[in-house]
Amino acid sequence: MYRIKYSSNTVQKAINDIAEKVHITDNSYLLILMNGGMWFAHELIRRFLTPPPFVNVIKISSRVGKEQSDLKIEYLPLMNLEGKDVIVVDDICDSGITLNAISDWLAEQHSASQTFVTLIKRKGGHLREDINLVTGIVDDSGDFFVGCGMDNNGKDRYLPYLGVIDC
Repeated sequence: MYRIKYSSNTVQKAINDIAEKVHITDNSYLLILMNGGMWFAHELIRRFLTPPPFVNVIKISSRVGKEQSDLKIEYLPLMNLEGKDVIVVDDICDSGITLNAISDWLAEQHSASQTFVTLIKRKGGHLREDINLVTGIVDDSGDFFVGCGMDNNGKDRYLPYLGVIDC
């Protein structure tokens, strides 16, 4: 169905590497971007030596299907993030628009620190340089990925590998 670009083994190694780089403390607050970040966050949390004390979700996106769109905020947590070390988990950093917006929102919440974690990052984009990003795979292909949280119009999000659609 999809051409495998990054195998399950490659994905699992990337997740292990990321888990080693992310520091969880009693002050950590894990914020998962729905829906794409859910699969990745599940895999990542299982690898942390210490589970994060606070976990919540946020729903914000700048993509509809394969197309870039205006930023859409559907759900922001009502938790107090002031003074928290916030770790934001998403499947992919593509354009940087979503992560930039979340960074601005976290600054308004007076978080103590921000770390953004993605399974994959595209080269290029407009992610601000002041954003601390930990990523496992850097890709410059422009391929549309499916699996590991990324979907094909709502389907195949939970494939254990990163596949691409060959047109």
